[in-house]
Amino acid sequence: MTRRTVAKRAKQSGSPELLLLTEAVKLHQKGRIEAAERAYRRVLALAPSQKIALHLLGSLLLDHGRPDAAVPLLRRALDRDPGNLDTHNNLGVALQAIGQGDEAIVRYQAVLAADPLNVLAQNNLSSLFRDLGRYDDALLWAKRAILLKPDYPAAHNNAGSALHALGRDEEALAAFARAIALKPEDAKVQSNIGVVLRELGRLEQAVAQFDLALDLAPGIASHYRLRVEAAAFPPDHRHLRGLQVLEATRERLPVGDRIELAFACAKAYADLKDYPRSLDHLIEGNRLKRGRIAYDETESIDRLVRVGQTFTADLLARKAPGAPAGPVPIFVIGMLRSGSTLVEQVLASHPALRGLGETDLFAQAILPATGLDLAGDPNGAGELTPAQIEALGQHYGAAIAKAAPGARGVVNKMLENFRHLGLIHMALPQARFVHTMRDPIDTCLSCFAQLFISEQHHTFDLSELGRYYRAYEALMAHWRQVLPSGTMLDLQYEDMVADPEAQARRLVEHCGLPWDPACLDFWKTERPVRTASASQVRRPIYRSSVGRWRQYGPRLAPLFAALGLAMPSQI
Repeated sequence: MTRRTVAKRAKQSGSPELLLLTEAVKLHQKGRIEAAERAYRRVLALAPSQKIALHLLGSLLLDHGRPDAAVPLLRRALDRDPGNLDTHNNLGVALQAIGQGDEAIVRYQAVLAADPLNVLAQNNLSSLFRDLGRYDDALLWAKRAILLKPDYPAAHNNAGSALHALGRDEEALAAFARAIALKPEDAKVQSNIGVVLRELGRLEQAVAQFDLALDLAPGIASHYRLRVEAAAFPPDHRHLRGLQVLEATRERLPVGDRIELAFACAKAYADLKDYPRSLDHLIEGNRLKRGRIAYDETESIDRLVRVGQTFTADLLARKAPGAPAGPVPIFVIGMLRSGSTLVEQVLASHPALRGLGETDLFAQAILPATGLDLAGDPNGAGELTPAQIEALGQHYGAAIAKAAPGARGVVNKMLENFRHLGLIHMALPQARFVHTMRDPIDTCLSCFAQLFISEQHHTFDLSELGRYYRAYEALMAHWRQVLPSGTMLDLQYEDMVADPEAQARRLVEHCGLPWDPACLDFWKTERPVRTASASQVRRPIYRSSVGRWRQYGPRLAPLFAALGLAMPSQI
């Protein structure tokens, strides 16, 4: 039921709650959101089961960044009116926003069961599958929506997002261009174009896109975060002033926007060398983010311990009977923010190598090849047969040969593969590992300064981050003991900065390749870089990230304590 219909029926009936509902709707239409919310709640105080008020209040809260509060209201509205397809759709969007994707699918499917041509539900399914990492499904549903409604800009945007996730960047840009042609004022699409351009190394164009997004929607915190990650704000930049205006009113923002804003402010003030203020925002943003996630620290660390206990030297001796044909598998592993993107870019600049970025191809191969979920629980690895081990190697070898035809070696930078080194070595004994290392304080602080979208739940609290680092460090020490000599190269970021050529030569030699000078001109290599370091690797090596933690002083004491390190008396 539309808000206009509500007003008409209220006038006809003379019912007190409907008259009050009419007033609430008028406030809603005028954009007086807080007053409208109060009015809707007065309606529900008089008539707790008023289905229209439940639906409209839930929708208002959803539209203004409060999906957690919207869900119970929309559920009640649906109980009262189970055939309302708008409520099904809105409840699906709210559930999706709070991470309950499985139930959101049920809501969208309920709409499509009643109305198979409902393009809103189709587009919502596209958005949900994108969030779930099911990018082929996301693209399929976006295309279905576009087929029914070619002038639907949101569907073109979802198609672009799915294509980008699938690595089809030029097609993604074309899809975003169609969305913009239909709705030029859509700041979200302008920002999405900026993300793709930044990853492609077209930094000036990316910055211009983010600035355009902020011109169109200066109150959207996520656009500021993307903008400052691409390039620092000069002190007199108009959008720095806009960021500071938003900062001054941040208590009014929904929690998700406050998190985005905190990380944007932290980066902006770090660029301006106002480190105390930067750290204030980092602490606030991480505290808010930590409050929204479920992280079982004990289980996370115990899993790393179990990996080391399972993959003994005796077990690693049970290798696949033969290495699969195809490109040599190279794995860059380690902690996040340890210089891994730089290392991958150096390797990918070699004409014989192809960089695949952060691809989960190995973990995805484990279950179909072995029938066991060893990515989740390593304990079953001791029961693997030679045939299962060989099948795993063949499965991964075929995947990388398809992804990089003609390459002599393929670089996989999924850092979390450090948990799977034993299994990788058993299945792919010819594989080479490059372990990127960096000062532990700098590494952890850099993690703490990054708003990770994927499940890096250990990064949002300094103490938890430090304890996770120690567990990772213990597992890497175990791998050094049980892997054959020459299998893994430890590459220190600070050494790479101090003497790039010597370390790049070590790196290339470890991968069994002749030296090529293109590896020193890595920032010129044209390839997508889909990490937080996308801007940094487009310029020569710089030294400003070494010893970065010293700018933040004694407030990093919880991190030092968790790492088992003494805080220096003078910083």
